[in-house]
Amino acid sequence: MRVAVLAAAAALVLPAAAEAGPLSRHGFVPLSTALTGHAYALVAVSDGVGARVLLHAAGGERIAPDLGIWRLPTPAARRLIPRLRRLGVLRYAEPDRAQLPAGHLTAGDPLAAPETAWHLYRVGADRVEPPGPGVPISVIDSGLDLTHLEFRARPNTVSLNPQPTRPWESPLYHGTLVSSVAAAPTDGQGTVGIYPQAVLRSYAVDTAFDIPLTGDVIRGMYRAITAGRTVLNVSLSGGRFSRSEYEAVIAAVRSGSLVVAAAGNEFQQGSPVGFPATLPHVLTVAATGATDAPTLFSSESQAIDLAAPGERVPVQHPSDPAQFRLVSGTSFSAPIVAAAGAWIWTARPDLTNDQLADVLRLSARDVWTTGYDSRTGFGLLDIPAALARPPRAPDQLEPNDDIDQVAPGRLFRSGQPAVVTRARRSARIVARLDEIEDPADVYRLQVPGRRTLTVTVAGNANVGTNLWRSRTRTVYARDAAAARNRLATSNRPGKRAERLVYRNPTRGPVTVYFDVWLAKNAARRASYTASIMTR
Repeated sequence: MRVAVLAAAAALVLPAAAEAGPLSRHGFVPLSTALTGHAYALVAVSDGVGARVLLHAAGGERIAPDLGIWRLPTPAARRLIPRLRRLGVLRYAEPDRAQLPAGHLTAGDPLAAPETAWHLYRVGADRVEPPGPGVPISVIDSGLDLTHLEFRARPNTVSLNPQPTRPWESPLYHGTLVSSVAAAPTDGQGTVGIYPQAVLRSYAVDTAFDIPLTGDVIRGMYRAITAGRTVLNVSLSGGRFSRSEYEAVIAAVRSGSLVVAAAGNEFQQGSPVGFPATLPHVLTVAATGATDAPTLFSSESQAIDLAAPGERVPVQHPSDPAQFRLVSGTSFSAPIVAAAGAWIWTARPDLTNDQLADVLRLSARDVWTTGYDSRTGFGLLDIPAALARPPRAPDQLEPNDDIDQVAPGRLFRSGQPAVVTRARRSARIVARLDEIEDPADVYRLQVPGRRTLTVTVAGNANVGTNLWRSRTRTVYARDAAAARNRLATSNRPGKRAERLVYRNPTRGPVTVYFDVWLAKNAARRASYTASIMTR
């Protein structure tokens, strides 16, 4: 057999911009509106006819209707932003940045020997039979070559948009390689994917100068989740936090879907932060080699959840059965986990998306340092163990990282239901926190007139609690206005129970927001029980 060599894609150096970081233990700071050096901008607005008319007239394209996110040329955005701000409808604006493939490192070896497809055996795919088609895998990437000998007659293969024709030698053939690792069929030719019978959906991102942009990834995620519950695979990475992309992840989680992303291939460059891999609620995948050790290239991060093979993985030439490639990179580890997730979800349809993510993490085989580590997370994917792992209780009312995800009419029209109301005077919540994946939980409470609200929180680690007025925009603010909006706070040392009390002085009901967060120097993860009552 002849082996083709896959060249690594060149990195794109982007201009620096003044901006702030993402959600973390220490809070969230909104992104600035610095748009310099980018052809397009992403503009998020509150829903309203006036804003839509202005953005449409400026040449804007609505890429995520429910989130109010538009894309338009940067000069038009600069002209329009002051007017949107004056109207009070601008939520934020940010550059539509490049998102690069997580990368390829290649070598060659015959496909005939079982050792060539070593990755299937390291995750246990040989020890259990995959189910028929069920929960789809949605690959958001550079597209799928529908003329490829593995895919031209493959059943249950869906194009979410037109799929462009890419040459085999191009870095933009990346999407077909990713799809092959996830779901190449058992058809007597080429290789076999982790979940060969899967429903495979492909969204081909548009490119500017052959580089996918954040807005294209968002649009692909949005298209995928509107088609139903799915496991999304994003083997692309941007070096700057995007609030638009974060909100798209939140929308995916809210829809019941699971987002899987590649950790990145820059360990030897200091493991710079990459997105969406570092975002909360994303299942982030590192790469291991044939000895189960992390590869030399796989990025290190506290955001890594688990690892999967990502070195010398075989993929078939599109037309010549005698040619193949061996590809390397976390780009190919992520679809192994995404396909395994879809397989397990099909076999265990009663799992919620957060239970599925937990099952994948907690069933992983510890392969590096004992316990959790920043190279392989909880360990190496183990499909048979994940199929058998009992789930934890669902993490209630997720996503609820901040008030805009909970309050009606903000990020989502319906928000989250109030935990207590005039009709329901008490509630008990059992939930979890994670410094990276789930940094805070926010709940909406309705307090009847002249009634007293009492909230008690008991956790297995040091957690803090706050109670906020209805007009509060975010629980992460640390300025004087935030202090004025805080109705009560409790942050006792250690595992001592927290208690908040508030009396509604008015005759009518009022809405307040209650949040729980990991206190400074707490463990990375915590579970807690909140008892809420109005009298």
